[in-house]
Amino acid sequence: MVLSEFDGEIARVAWSPDVGKLACVVYKGGVHVFDTSNGKREHLLELVGTLNGLLWNNDGSKIVTVEFEANLEQKLDGEFSAVKIWDTRSGKQLADHKVPGYVMSATRGPNEQQVILSGMLTPRLLDLETGVSIREFPYLGSVLAASSTDGARLLTYAAIGTVRGRTTPVQIVDANDGKQQLAFIAGTDIVDARWSPDGQFVLSATLATLRIHDSRSSLSCLIDADNTDDSPDTYRRRSPSGTMVLFKQDGDSPTIRDARTRQAICVLKDHVPNESGLFNWSDNGALIYTPDFNREGRVWNARTGEVLHRLQGTANTNSHAKMSPDGSHLIISRVSSNMADPPDKLVAGNILMALDGKLQVRPLVGHSSAITEAVWSPDGKQVATTAFDRQVVIRDALSGAPLITVEHTGNSFGTPQAARTPDSRQLVTSLGNQI
Repeated sequence: MVLSEFDGEIARVAWSPDVGKLACVVYKGGVHVFDTSNGKREHLLELVGTLNGLLWNNDGSKIVTVEFEANLEQKLDGEFSAVKIWDTRSGKQLADHKVPGYVMSATRGPNEQQVILSGMLTPRLLDLETGVSIREFPYLGSVLAASSTDGARLLTYAAIGTVRGRTTPVQIVDANDGKQQLAFIAGTDIVDARWSPDGQFVLSATLATLRIHDSRSSLSCLIDADNTDDSPDTYRRRSPSGTMVLFKQDGDSPTIRDARTRQAICVLKDHVPNESGLFNWSDNGALIYTPDFNREGRVWNARTGEVLHRLQGTANTNSHAKMSPDGSHLIISRVSSNMADPPDKLVAGNILMALDGKLQVRPLVGHSSAITEAVWSPDGKQVATTAFDRQVVIRDALSGAPLITVEHTGNSFGTPQAARTPDSRQLVTSLGNQI
């Protein structure tokens, strides 16, 4: 299905918990609420200011928006933000609470009648029914990173602009009483912190490091760090599970390391990967594809460092590669000035490779330009591709034959994108002002 065209660029989308509705935030165009079963737009929620937060309640019957309204400065004393509650069945606004200060983010509170606000103000727990601030959470800085899945615990850290160059903690705070439960050192210049899905661990990121922390004991381990000599030729690519890292430092062969211990698993010998090309892991981390500066792509056994396939002419700085979940197939799109080269040389065009057993190469028909995204079904039997020609093609993964083709008719600005819905039953694509 195609969602209606918009007057502006799509800024963000948010699914309802049951995936039955989709909220699309359009730059200077409000929040559009769609029924995902038929693609019909149900409501348009008019916005006055800049949207800085959007939350669904548990049953999808309400949406909370947080806006910064510049014109409020003329009406009220100082800066204010607006927290609004909308009924998604009628599209009507149920409440409009004015909050002093510039709210930059919103996250769930301990229950769905509460929301936690942060930004250029002390983070606070707001009662959505009354608009009254229940309590504040004083701590160093102004960033509330995230609440746990159950809303009972919060992650906070100091804003980098206020403490640049200083070592500050990431704190876990009880959302009910505002008391600190735990604090751990993540390093200097923290830029983000996130919960694991089960709430047992916290991932923190600074300008130079990544760390995993135990949310109950504060024990932590360094899983990634920038090279101390700041070499521009140092880079890394993490496996989907996060357990392995491809690490390359100037003068050394690429090495795959254990992300927790940083011990070497294998070395990719006699290979100079192209950093600007696209590296791609199989979902299980068993295989990795790397392009190099000699226009050769290689498929490696990520455990042993053995070269399984050498793919001549497939790699340049504009390569796009996407491996199937089980690593049995690889889609490569390469933009080249020499589009007249024959397909058997693998110099240009969109191709599907069967990697299991004997290497088989098939041209991918259905697009007149380079593929920008490939999304595989969880079972690997189908794959959807988008391209600059505005086409979305769903294919049989074994043959590459097109099964369904849909064309975007919206404005052509932007790069075509595609992603599966959370339940993997539907595909969402976007281009410019159309979803």
